[in-house]
Amino acid sequence: DWSKHRLLARMLDRAGLSREAYCCEIGCGTGIFLSELEKRGFRAVGIDTSEEAIRIASGRFRSSGLISVKNQTVDNLREKFDAVFMFEGLEHVREDEGLLSVISDNLLKDGGAFFMSVPAKQWLYSKADRYYGHLRRYEKKDLKEKLEKAGLDPVIFWSFGLLPVHLICQRLLFRRFYERNERNDDVASRTKDSGILKFPAIWKALYPIASKFYEAVLFIEKAFLNADIGYSYLVYCRKK
Repeated sequence: DWSKHRLLARMLDRAGLSREAYCCEIGCGTGIFLSELEKRGFRAVGIDTSEEAIRIASGRFRSSGLISVKNQTVDNLREKFDAVFMFEGLEHVREDEGLLSVISDNLLKDGGAFFMSVPAKQWLYSKADRYYGHLRRYEKKDLKEKLEKAGLDPVIFWSFGLLPVHLICQRLLFRRFYERNERNDDVASRTKDSGILKFPAIWKALYPIASKFYEAVLFIEKAFLNADIGYSYLVYCRKK
């Protein structure tokens, strides 16, 4: 997430959104990214199906004049936005092409911007994906085709995340956590919980060290963003 948010800030600068842009984040969780939009002076609404996540986010933005959060689904939105954001959300949805069409047709203004991230490479699908309610991971070609079919033209398509680090974390450090805590509840329940950032205790302990490590290597990763070698995709599109 640290790497993604640093890259997303760079992507937002390139997109050149107007300060008057009205934004929406689908699956806003506890409001971490909405805080970034608030700092940049954007008006935004965040939606999430998790009551607990919305409760936390509501407290975060209680005195904000720019940000509002709602416990609702995309189908209940009746507004048009200059920009829509959805991070680690599409992989939770069975009808992913249908959701992309709803975003393009019903939520985005003409020429509006869509920013998204998804886990990459189906061969990396693991117990961690199942734990967080992921139905799939994506291949670059397939994702581009789905976006274009929905009328969303990819402007920037970055592949990020160091594969060796991902494999070490998921296959070695966190493997026992996901094996011990394998879940048999439905995908909707796992999806709700995924927005509240429930991570293995070892990750919380290692995060300060990992953050410094990512900061040291991010300048290397930037040179390979257009190469399909990362474990996640970060995409900026414009509505055709």
